[in-house]
Amino acid sequence: MTAPDSSLGTAAEIAGAVAHDFNNVLTVISGNLALAERHAAGNPKLIRLLHNIRLAAERATDLTGQLMTLSSRPAPGEPAEPEARPALPETGETDKRCRVLVVEDDPDVAEVAVAVIESLGHYVEMCSDAGSALARVEQTGNFNLVFSDIVMPGGMNGIELAEAIRKTQPNLPVLLATGYSNAALAPGALRFPVLAKPYSVQELTRRIAQLIVQPC
Repeated sequence: MTAPDSSLGTAAEIAGAVAHDFNNVLTVISGNLALAERHAAGNPKLIRLLHNIRLAAERATDLTGQLMTLSSRPAPGEPAEPEARPALPETGETDKRCRVLVVEDDPDVAEVAVAVIESLGHYVEMCSDAGSALARVEQTGNFNLVFSDIVMPGGMNGIELAEAIRKTQPNLPVLLATGYSNAALAPGALRFPVLAKPYSVQELTRRIAQLIVQPC
């Protein structure tokens, strides 16, 4: 019998960490690119330049996907297939002027998320860690959606935040995001919708429309 590759775990961890950082960067690039494209109408040269940037970002996304595939390879004895995540409810467009709490420790990624959500007509607050986000939710009690990264510093991750919110406000939807595939497959994450980084403006908009189902 061939001995297991003892370096696989280390290689997978390194690949996952690199993919996480790259996906944060790509989220910033793709988000700002989509926002810039909205202002490029009538300028063919600028549209062409933005198109070239988008093609390069898509190539980088494919390369990062390869890193994520490596990082998610199971160690010997671990199951290869995760349990199925529940499907999101199908709804119409969201009501305007909802209150959304964005929880993200990367300020550039947070800026993109806030800009996109505000462009939909919603009010947005921002926290940089899960602990302060939970305190804000408990203090106000009037958010319509929490959009949180999974991997964050401070002792509480996005999954733990979502679980804490569910205990006290079970009807408050939580959308998680991550650029690290293993975080998305963690047992707790399977109970909540997860948006993979780098996410597009269109995908974030669609998820928000699916999750905010009550009038704001």
